[in-house]
Parts: sequence; C-alpha cells; structure tokens
Amino acid sequence: NTSPDLFRSTLTTLPQNQNLLNKCKLPLGILLHPFKDLSHLPVITSSVIVRCRSCRTYINPFVTFIDSRRWKCNLCYRVNDLPEEFMYNPLTKSYGEPHKRPEVQNSTIEFIAPSEYMLRPP
Repeated sequence: NTSPDLFRSTLTTLPQNQNLLNKCKLPLGILLHPFKDLSHLPVITSSVIVRCRSCRTYINPFVTFIDSRRWKCNLCYRVNDLPEEFMYNPLTKSYGEPHKRPEVQNSTIEFIAPSEYMLRPP
C-alpha cells in the first residue's frame, strides 16, 4: 500500500469485471504521482546499468531473483545474468546482496550514466 498522495483511484473498491463497472456508472480513473517526493530519490553513479537482454527493461523492484547471479525480467520473463559489478551496493558500501540495491528497492531512481552509455555528450 502506498500513500494516497502518490497513488489514488476514483473508486475505493474495483469492480471484478467490466459488466459491474458499466452497471455502477462511475468513472474508473487512477492518479499517479511517481515523482511527487524527490527528497529521498536514490542517485546511482555506477558503470553498470542492468537491463534485460531481450526487452531492454531496467532492473526494478518487480523482477525475480533466481539466485544471486541471475534474475528474471518481469515483462518478458527472460532469465538474465547479473554482472559482477552489480553485487556491490554503492549506498551501503557492501558486497553480495543484489536484492538490496537501490534499483531493486525503489521504483524511482536517478542514474548518472557513464560516458560510454551515451550516444553523444550532453
């Protein structure tokens, strides 16, 4: 559950099917503010930005870790290898727990991409 300041629905209980939604004659809408609170935004300055090899999705809180070296994409379900550099957590300065990295703990993060990641300089 999240704060209503970040995620709010027009209905407190969602209808179980389209027929019930049509009968209640109330609009269903969702208001999202993913960047509402940027004061605790983790900033990642790493040479490795982990993405799925198939669909290019960034590693996120909804992926599944198969073991400490592999993860499964939550969009295309491809199993990907974790690079060795991802084992180090830059915020806690600890090694060996990839599931505790900021990319996996937070749905919104800021990457400072290395120069080789960019197509052209800013």
